Amino acid sequence: MPTNPATLTGEKPMNPRRPDPTPTISGRYGAPLGRPNRTDRRDMPAGPKFSLVRIRLNSGGYDSGGAYWGVGKPLYYAAASRDDTGALIADRYLRAASREIARATICAEFPDARFYR
Repeated sequence: MPTNPATLTGEKPMNPRRPDPTPTISGRYGAPLGRPNRTDRRDMPAGPKFSLVRIRLNSGGYDSGGAYWGVGKPLYYAAASRDDTGALIADRYLRAASREIARATICAEFPDARFYR
């Protein structure tokens, strides 16, 4: 059975409808630059269902968990997990001018992706 990558990093398991895109992090030498994208294609179901949320950044370009993103276009987080186990199978951080563009970017990588409303 695949392991939830969130569990490996000490993060709380993800609720597919209410992901925590900005868990608190700290770096030995200060704030890390962004956060990693993860994908487990070995366990990818057909038509993965993504949640898509906008991440608010403060005026300095930091998210609420302490990662630095800089300023620019809005930042979005998309995550999909297996329905049966809740294991995270894909998550993406991306910059896009709108939610529709962020969604189209996810669909370009995962053509059969679906989204929660």
